[in-house]
Amino acid sequence: MPNSIVTLLFCIGFFALAVTLMVFVERRAFYRRNPYGFEQFSNFRVALSTTLLEWVLRLVARLCWGIACAMLVVFIIMRCAGTDEASSAQPSHVHHRQTRQQP
Repeated sequence: MPNSIVTLLFCIGFFALAVTLMVFVERRAFYRRNPYGFEQFSNFRVALSTTLLEWVLRLVARLCWGIACAMLVVFIIMRCAGTDEASSAQPSHVHHRQTRQQP
């Protein structure tokens, strides 16, 4: 499979992971809110651990988003430059052996 296609697949995968993590975190925060818009926790330990876990998940989601954007740029550059495995599989300096023709 060409390198640019693999790069595009990884880009799509990181993008999907980033969106999934952000939706997961924001959905949890949405359902914790009371009618006045404040988040409710059962105790301080749960509030602290939930906040820390969601902060880490948001950080991971942003890193995945950044990686996806960087890989998309790499994909575009690879496609514009025309560098794929198929074009670089046989170097131009390799000479094939010539066979003698039978009379």
